[in-house]
Amino acid sequence: MEKEKLIGTGGAPHVNSHGITFQAGKDDTLEFTPIVEGDAGINSTGVYVNNQPKCFINWSNNEYKDADVTYFDRANSKEYTFKLTNSNIHLN
Repeated sequence: MEKEKLIGTGGAPHVNSHGITFQAGKDDTLEFTPIVEGDAGINSTGVYVNNQPKCFINWSNNEYKDADVTYFDRANSKEYTFKLTNSNIHLN
């Protein structure tokens, strides 16, 4: 399945039909491979760069846990790839 890209609005979260919500700075992006089926759940990851909150990712399909995602921080022109966890992630 093709990767999907969500784009930060700088305000309200960007929601998609595959169970992921992305709230981030304007034009930040989150890329991931959609998972169509799975067990329902309530999960959340806060992403921090140098102890500053950068984005929040919520997902309602438990199978996204440990899935690889790529986050682009537009303000720093830096890309980060990490696995979704149901806890905060601290990056440098």
